[in-house]
Amino acid sequence: FSLARGQALAMLGPNGSGKTTLLRCLLGLLDPMAGSVRIDEEDVHRMAPPRRARRMAYVPQAVSPAFPFEVFDMVLMGRSAHLRFMADPARADLDAAWDALECLAIGHLAQRRFDSLSGGERQLALLARALAQAAPIIVLDEPCASLDPGHQVEVLSALRALRREGRSVLMSTHLPEHALALGAGALLIHPSGLTGPAPAAQLLQAEAL
Repeated sequence: FSLARGQALAMLGPNGSGKTTLLRCLLGLLDPMAGSVRIDEEDVHRMAPPRRARRMAYVPQAVSPAFPFEVFDMVLMGRSAHLRFMADPARADLDAAWDALECLAIGHLAQRRFDSLSGGERQLALLARALAQAAPIIVLDEPCASLDPGHQVEVLSALRALRREGRSVLMSTHLPEHALALGAGALLIHPSGLTGPAPAAQLLQAEAL
């Protein structure tokens, strides 16, 4: 399957169907047993990690950092792919981190310890880190799994805004309504293979689900 600039694609499937494994292959974190992953015809698995990080930002399901970083510092780490070796973040990097926090309305969490946050607050901070990374492709693994309905709306609004800016959004989810809210294409993963991609409103019918 392919994903064009400014498009969104939601991957749905039962637990254990391979959604996260597929995402990790797309990100270059796992080597595929067959096939290839390309961005603008360039093989992802031949890219140096900093180059991959400038092309794709990743929002995992959960992160448990070993050190008690403040939220602002966690978000600022999204800028690391843009920095020279051992260089300090510049004003533009600091501004990008603050803009990402404000975009998700979590600027008030900036000085909180990441490990003291609720699951939903952590997920929003991880999304802010991906926004600060300023990559043209955002890859998300069940981004709304820990969020209350209000925060789910904020995340989906942010993803729609990214699409309007021309960024591509690829996410796994168990929630068909989120694919519909994004105006996304859908891809169903099941034991016998893949169905799609196709427009979410067309593919996500009761029988298929």
